[in-house]
This record gives sequence, structure tokens and C-alpha cells, in this order.
Amino acid sequence: MPAIPAVPYGTIDRQTGKQLECHDFGVYLISSTLGGAIAELDYDTFLARLPRPLYSRFDENTLLLQPLSLQVLEQMAGIMPEQLLRPEPEETGTIAQEQTQPANTMNETGVIPIPKDPDQTA
Repeated sequence: MPAIPAVPYGTIDRQTGKQLECHDFGVYLISSTLGGAIAELDYDTFLARLPRPLYSRFDENTLLLQPLSLQVLEQMAGIMPEQLLRPEPEETGTIAQEQTQPANTMNETGVIPIPKDPDQTA
């Protein structure tokens, strides 16, 4: 992954025809164990919280990451395991509630579901 995030050179904004600019980069911490994102961090926070033994430099601009365990992801997110896995008392966890849940909202297990279809918003 990039050591310093940047928009790839030559990426053009379709509406303006100009070079695309972005100054706000983020990272979702996704758990395959829980089947979704457990947190979203800005890129600088992600790099600051990434444990040094779990990455190395490939070159000046690229970091190579080791697989990150659920425990490491929870620590990086600042989430205690009991908070992550405990359902909220007002939620019943029914399928109907999950379908109407806004995007980027944690479900009853503390996970932000990632849509399978990129056009899907919830």
C-alpha cells in the first residue's frame, strides 16, 4: 500500500476534464472473521497505529503489510473486543432492520457492512 496516499497521475475528473485532486484519504479496517468493516480511519491515523513489526518498506513509496489479526484491527480501531461483539440493547438484529440501516453504520455486532455490489448503498 502507498506510504503516502496520492491520486494516480493522469486520473481525470470526468465532469471537469481536469486532473483529479484529493486531500482526504481514509482506510476501512475490514475483518474477514466478522464479515465487514469494524472502523474507518483517516490515512495518517492508520499509519500511526499500524504496528511496526507488521509492515516493511518495499520501496520509497510502498509499504508491504503482513496479515492483520482481528485483535490488531480492534486495537488500531480503538475498540475493545467486548464493545465490538456486544449488540446494542435497542437493536433486535432482524433482517428488515439491517436492510434499512444507513450506509457506514455499525450493525448489531459492531461491524460496518460492506456492500457486495459497488452501486449498493446500504
